[in-house]
Amino acid sequence: MSFYIKNNFVLFGISFLLLAPVALETFQVSSKPVFFVLSDFLIIIISILFFCHLIVQKGKFKFEKYSRYVMFCIVGLFILGLLGAIRLGELTPLLSSIKLFKSFLFFLIGYYLASRLNIKLFIKSLSLTSLIIICILVISDVIWGSFPIPRLGGYFFHFEVYGFPNSPAVFYTVLFSLVFLGGMQANGIRSYSYFLFSIVISVIIVATLSRAAMLNLMIYIMLMFLLRRKGFGIYLCFLSGFFLILLSFLWVNHPELISGLANKFAKFEQGKDASNGRFEIWFTALDLFSKSPIWGYLFEPFSNYDTHDTPHNQNIEVIFKGGLLGALFYYTPLFLSFMFIWSKRLLVIDKELRGFVYCYLCLVVSIFITNNFQPNFSYTPTGSILFFFSGFLVKVILKRENEKFDKGCVLT
Repeated sequence: MSFYIKNNFVLFGISFLLLAPVALETFQVSSKPVFFVLSDFLIIIISILFFCHLIVQKGKFKFEKYSRYVMFCIVGLFILGLLGAIRLGELTPLLSSIKLFKSFLFFLIGYYLASRLNIKLFIKSLSLTSLIIICILVISDVIWGSFPIPRLGGYFFHFEVYGFPNSPAVFYTVLFSLVFLGGMQANGIRSYSYFLFSIVISVIIVATLSRAAMLNLMIYIMLMFLLRRKGFGIYLCFLSGFFLILLSFLWVNHPELISGLANKFAKFEQGKDASNGRFEIWFTALDLFSKSPIWGYLFEPFSNYDTHDTPHNQNIEVIFKGGLLGALFYYTPLFLSFMFIWSKRLLVIDKELRGFVYCYLCLVVSIFITNNFQPNFSYTPTGSILFFFSGFLVKVILKRENEKFDKGCVLT
């Protein structure tokens, strides 16, 4: 059963499921809500296609090196969660481990689909879908939100955005990056339209009042500029000037609209806790980790030891839940993928894919930095899309290398 997807509607559907930050609460376990995120439909759909593939091929399917690493790490995290569920006598640790390694399933989905998608059309679909989602966010705020009073970006149609405000605010940099990528690869009025909407999403990011999101966007833009990606030097100057003029206008004419933003940065004044209590939470989590450094607390809820549900730091959350062993399972696939893609980036010769590769690399670095303030990978849309991109690009580059090798063999 071999299939190749190049239908624009199907590609848009895949892109929309990956990128839309929408979720529904399905049930609760130990008074903690369990959400079904829109991208979870991809797991169901692709799993069905994969097993149909196995049936037709009579179980013949080659699991390559990177996919084997990922499956090994999935099993490792699952075992840690299972042991925690047995020790605690409830399902919460197991569900917590599943939520963490669920992103790995998207690595496998991206890896599986890489040979079955028209790559250029898929990248264009991701950019167009991001632009449409930005339009929906703006229209939803006007109709169902409290526009123009911050925070913006809180509604997707009449649904509240999943995890709003901090986690999706960082995720919006993914939308920004894909929209800007569309502008770099388009021509004429389409290119200007993409650039215009990249400004719109940057305004939304600022208006969410999330300092982590603003930092994340700035780091991403600076990284792309340092890598000398086309247009980012001019864009950086233009965006800085635009915000300077916009904020000056609002400060003079509508000070109430930026009072929330001013209050956020007022916390940097001497004597105030600019971390919003995060330092205290981190020290509590690190102290707990020091007492069980190998396998952590087997995905036991952090709220069992503190008044907060999470340490508000992705790296500390991982070592608290799974210890050094869990961190090894969790970060190894992403680290190996990133290093492989970075080392092979110059071998990707076509313009569309090379731009996508740099987009991915800068997203991973910028979000890794802001992981120190937010559990960004635990936020399903962010984790899903970055792991999907990892698997997708690893497979695409491996495929390109094999094609180049085969051509070399033919020539010789």
